[in-house]
Amino acid sequence: MKIIGAVGLILFGGAVFLLQQGESGFDFFEYLVSGHYELSAAQQFVLFELRLPPVVAGVFAGLAFGLAGAIFQNQFRNPLASPDVLGVTSGASAAVLAASVFNLAIPVQVAAILGAIVIAVLVFLLGWGRGQELTKVVVTGLALGYLA
Repeated sequence: MKIIGAVGLILFGGAVFLLQQGESGFDFFEYLVSGHYELSAAQQFVLFELRLPPVVAGVFAGLAFGLAGAIFQNQFRNPLASPDVLGVTSGASAAVLAASVFNLAIPVQVAAILGAIVIAVLVFLLGWGRGQELTKVVVTGLALGYLA
């Protein structure tokens, strides 16, 4: 429980630090500790439109990546199993590159998701089809990741 509290404190401190960045003259830390919570229209724009959305997106993206890694490691019962080690990340990158090079009319996000799904299915079929050893799945993922 102490670890979760420490990580939460670090996350909060990092978010406050990121909200401090920029040259608008708006000091978010001073806003937090002053108790004066009324903001002008310009300060509201800077805080809620410019600074807060990327910070919130970064926090949720980090949580999603951590959760994905934990799920992979739990499912494969292997501390090395993560989306990047199993080739899913490389498959997504290769699909985005292919979509860009061949001028395919699909959004980059769709290409990344399709590439990740294709590699994940290939890893499952090639690695799992040869027996029930999870180590083979991880090695297959490594090989397909390097190929991608």
